[in-house]
Parts: sequence; structure tokens; C-alpha cells
Amino acid sequence: MTNKPQITKQDFDSLLSWLSPEADEAAVLYEKIRRGLIRFFRFRGCFDAESLTDETFNRVAKKVATTEFDANFDKQPYFYSFARRIFLEDYAKRRKQESKKEEIKIHISRHLKSLENEKNPPVECLSNCLAKESPQTSNLLLEYYGGVKGEKRQLRKTLAKEQNINLELLHTRVSRLKSGLRNCIKNCLMKKDY
Repeated sequence: MTNKPQITKQDFDSLLSWLSPEADEAAVLYEKIRRGLIRFFRFRGCFDAESLTDETFNRVAKKVATTEFDANFDKQPYFYSFARRIFLEDYAKRRKQESKKEEIKIHISRHLKSLENEKNPPVECLSNCLAKESPQTSNLLLEYYGGVKGEKRQLRKTLAKEQNINLELLHTRVSRLKSGLRNCIKNCLMKKDY
């Protein structure tokens, strides 16, 4: 999520005391709401339910710090009203990323087809070797090396987040895949006497 409001210890403490004046009861209620929110986000297909849950608590804590509530105010549904908005923001963000990925795939496939028409043996070998890989592997390689110069870094960060790994591990994984792809292309080119 972008634009995460950062909360202070004071905001967090005031959130807990808003949940319940007794510290133990507030902690139990906090954990109960947290588990429920994680289920809420996971059920809706969110990749990072824990971060979205943290974002929900941050927003509620910021609001609690500046708002007066009735003593009989039902607190749990209040969290879910924020969670619904956060889910919609996350969903819109994911849709935008999916759309961008589709554009990149279409662009790359068009480019490969135009190169195929030229009967370029290295391109033929690249296409054949990519076709031998699993769809996940070939998509990972195409997405990793897709995009224009200024967008590559952000695309790779997004790709790492989707793979649920850090950027360094993504680089390592792609490097290994590229090494296997390179060997396949070399073998293919030797068969074509290129």
C-alpha cells in the first residue's frame, strides 16, 4: 500500500485504551480483530493480508486519536469499514499492475513475432527455449526483463512482492533461470550452425 500513515507509540497506546481501558482485555480484543482482518483480506485474495491489516490498524489509530466516540460505539465493525476501503484500494492497484503486465506481454510477443518473420536464428532459439520452460518461468523472465529503462526497477520490486520474496532473491532466481536459458540457446544455435 502507498501513503501509509505512520503511527506513533502514543497513537497505538490510545488505540488500545480506546479498545478497552484494561490492558489485558485490549490486547485480547486487538488480536481477535487482527486475526479477523487477516482472514477478511485473505478471503478476498489479497497477497499481503498482514500488511493490509497493519494499514487498517494504522488508519483507525490515526482516526481514533482525532475523533470522539460514543461510549456504546461498536468498535469491531469500525475496523471493517476501513478494511473495505483498503481492500478496494489494493484491488484497484493490483488491477492496474495486471493491466500493465498484459501490455508488456503483448508488446514482447509482438516484438518476438516481428523478429521471427525475419528468420533470425537467435530469436528462433530464444522463442523455442522459452516455450520449453514452464509458463511461470517464461513469464517471470519476460516480466523481469520487460519495461522501459525508467520503469524496470519498480516493475522488479512489484514482481518480487508478487513472488513473496525480496529483491535480492528475485535477482538470484532470475540469474539461475537465465543461465539455463542461455545454455539452451547455445545448444540450439550450435544445431543451426549459426
